[in-house]
Amino acid sequence: MNKKILVSALLLTSSSVLAAPSYSTIGPNIGYGSNSNPGTVYSSLTNPANNTINAADVDGSRYGLGLNLQVQAELFGVEGSSDFLDNNIKTILDKSSYTIQDALNLQTNTNQFFTDYNGGNINVIAGVTAPILFKSDFINGGISFDYTKQVGTKVSFIKKADLAITATSPTTFSTTTGAAAIGITVNQLDEFALSYGYDFGEFSTSDLRGKVAAGATIRLLSLTSNAQAIDFGQYINDNQGNQSKDISDYVDDITSGSSSSSVALDLGASWTADNYGLSVVAYNLNSPSFDIKRNAAAIAFGMDKTLTFDPQVRLGADLFSKNREWALSSSIDLMETKDLNGSDTKFWGISGSYSTNSAWYIPDVRLGLKGNMVGTGLTYMNLGTTLGFLNVDLSTSSFSIIDNMDSQKDSGAAISVGVEFDF
Repeated sequence: MNKKILVSALLLTSSSVLAAPSYSTIGPNIGYGSNSNPGTVYSSLTNPANNTINAADVDGSRYGLGLNLQVQAELFGVEGSSDFLDNNIKTILDKSSYTIQDALNLQTNTNQFFTDYNGGNINVIAGVTAPILFKSDFINGGISFDYTKQVGTKVSFIKKADLAITATSPTTFSTTTGAAAIGITVNQLDEFALSYGYDFGEFSTSDLRGKVAAGATIRLLSLTSNAQAIDFGQYINDNQGNQSKDISDYVDDITSGSSSSSVALDLGASWTADNYGLSVVAYNLNSPSFDIKRNAAAIAFGMDKTLTFDPQVRLGADLFSKNREWALSSSIDLMETKDLNGSDTKFWGISGSYSTNSAWYIPDVRLGLKGNMVGTGLTYMNLGTTLGFLNVDLSTSSFSIIDNMDSQKDSGAAISVGVEFDF
């Protein structure tokens, strides 16, 4: 059954336009890291100050555009849940007749399931991002515009109390409601962003010499959000004997919901010397917040009624060769915030890369690690390459990611495919 839930989550997500998660590293930034890398037009997505130095030759004018598709999934706190449901709950429900002992066994097993997996969840986010960049000495910096259509789906197990189940006849159970549920949320976020980075020129002291840049991003956000809970007591009542209802049968217009809009402000700054650099960026300074449409069961089970993107500050440091083809980057988040599905995030990251514009047939290579210091606590390995205009990046918490997801071990993976053109 839990595998069906994962499939349902994927289908709910794919039924809408794909999207990229807010402030997760996007496209080649997965491998390059969240700091400035002149090898990609996506660098300005991580820090508006990067608009000023986001050029392969560093100086002069530059035009760039891209299109990136990305999908990621995480499983947390649900290991073994599929087998438990199939072997200890579904086998009883599928019987053609029931005994008092069947009712007792079903009650014990169901309560044990929601005790063991309370708070466990499946988190799926997918996306498309399209950045456009213009950099020129004439404006003493760079301007970028990007549009993102974001969609996320989260399925979670919720327990408030124990269920009571009794056999009312040889063919039926009676199950109390309001005790345990499966929660499903779907969030769709349209984002229009305008970003500008200004080059303040060189800053020098007797010991330090480097260029200073700063920038700002204004984002117009429109969110459609829906949260629904499926009462598991009702699910048992509806799936006895030859009766059968899928999860999708309980979900009513889940891809529509409450719509609201807000504006978000990001500020960033960077200092870049010949062989190293420092950066700081603050996201969501005004804490944009959105209402979530909830059905009666979602309200009863206490599912969130608002989604707020709390402020986040990220520090970064780079080491690189003078031509900036070889780079080592690191970053750390100072605050805890939420992803599109309301899961807690606070990341650290380190990455190494080689990028060159000498010939299209010489691939750029990037690899690294990143970890979530809260929430799932997962650590990811990142690997990516660029060949000509094509970017491919992978991120996984395990070399055995397929086996881990099949057994529902805590795990996560992301794949990103995109193109970019640089003039």
